[in-house]
Amino acid sequence: MAPYRFDPSTLDSPVPKGYLAGTHRQVPPEETLRRVRRLMPVMGITRVANVTGLDNIGIPVVMVCRPCARSPSCAR
Repeated sequence: MAPYRFDPSTLDSPVPKGYLAGTHRQVPPEETLRRVRRLMPVMGITRVANVTGLDNIGIPVVMVCRPCARSPSCAR
């Protein structure tokens, strides 16, 4: 069985897209990151990682690291 490939062009959206280089967005990813970078220290975010390539679905995915956030994975 072939893996499922997500095709965003099949979605209807009321928001006009202005950036279509491999994804459907209103602004380029660099602009999005620039807008939120100043808020990262306030939220405790130290790193942002693109993990899209770890799956075969093809949906763009990122993750952030918040060292010692309130979670069971943080030993104090």
